Amino acid sequence: MRLQGRARKWLAAAAAAALLLVVPGPATADGPRQLAGDHLNLHQCVYSSPRVVDYFTTVVPSRDGRFTTGTATSATPDQTRSCGAGDGNFDLIPLLSGTKTLSRT
Repeated sequence: MRLQGRARKWLAAAAAAALLLVVPGPATADGPRQLAGDHLNLHQCVYSSPRVVDYFTTVVPSRDGRFTTGTATSATPDQTRSCGAGDGNFDLIPLLSGTKTLSRT
């Protein structure tokens, strides 16, 4: 049962990352729309409650901006993670957070 929950989290993260590749970029006069940048920079941010009994991870930013991530495409690979501070109920765990860059070429 616990393994199934982890699989769902990773599947959701992979689906969110795939959406970044599907969303069209700005239109160009000489060809089809393309995403800017040759790298997909995934920033995984892990947050926990003060009692450390509950935690969650995110690769995409929340709509209200409390749990931000630096996941995006760019021309250069990111070397450090970019995560928000949390909302007061959940704080960032820097040791468990990180970044992974995937080449799109």
